[in-house]
Amino acid sequence: MKPSLLISVNVGILLSYIFTFYCHNQIKAYTQDLTEELQIKYDNIKKERMLHFNIGFILAIVISIVFFNMSTGFSTVDRTNIIIFILLLLPMVVYKLVPKSDYMLNHSQTDQDYKDWFNIYSCMENKSTYGFLCGFTISMLLLNLLTVD
Repeated sequence: MKPSLLISVNVGILLSYIFTFYCHNQIKAYTQDLTEELQIKYDNIKKERMLHFNIGFILAIVISIVFFNMSTGFSTVDRTNIIIFILLLLPMVVYKLVPKSDYMLNHSQTDQDYKDWFNIYSCMENKSTYGFLCGFTISMLLLNLLTVD
């Protein structure tokens, strides 16, 4: 894989994480309206999701260390890009693949609750996708412009 392609993928993944922060105001507004019981359920769901993400990150660190020690045939740039790729992608993959024990939708009580949660979910999905596409496209253009002979 060309280094510029992997760099662009890494920038895209990083921006997909960053762009999701634009949804946090919606999440904050949603959680402020929850009853105490629902707030506890939300906090437990949030802790479980964070655990999934952290497990993915720890796994990524372990795999990165193993890769680093076994990848003597790679250039420093390639090795660094691959390690960054592992560190960025694996937590997301583990988060998506690990089964969840509960969902906030199971505790929604009104149509508005469903709509609010769907809007948060849509925001996260859209911002993540837009972040990746923007980061990937812009970095590919810049890297190709910088390497033109």
